[in-house]
Amino acid sequence: MTRFMNTQKPTSKVNALGLAYKAGALITGEKRVLSQLSTVKMLILASDAAPNITQKVLKKVQFYHIPLIHTWNKLILSQSIPGTPVLIGVTQASFISLLKKEASDGQKTNTSVQRS
Repeated sequence: MTRFMNTQKPTSKVNALGLAYKAGALITGEKRVLSQLSTVKMLILASDAAPNITQKVLKKVQFYHIPLIHTWNKLILSQSIPGTPVLIGVTQASFISLLKKEASDGQKTNTSVQRS
């Protein structure tokens, strides 16, 4: 008999983010990510982030031409990496295609903006 009410198994999205985290390819936290935009290859923003953070990040994405994934909520993101991340920066290009592929089933993915 199990005592846990919510026994959701991790999805491949969670596994890919966890793998990127273990590889040291992620920066978490709004201030850290925004201060290191020169090294960020892609941003992941929680779909349930506050409107002011969402607006700020969308402006930065358009200005710096950084791809954005805006599909997963805080619960899904927190299942893959420690804490409750709202904004995540991906610093290694090798993880971008994997994360885009896994986010492609979402409706709020902006992968058309490419960084030169």
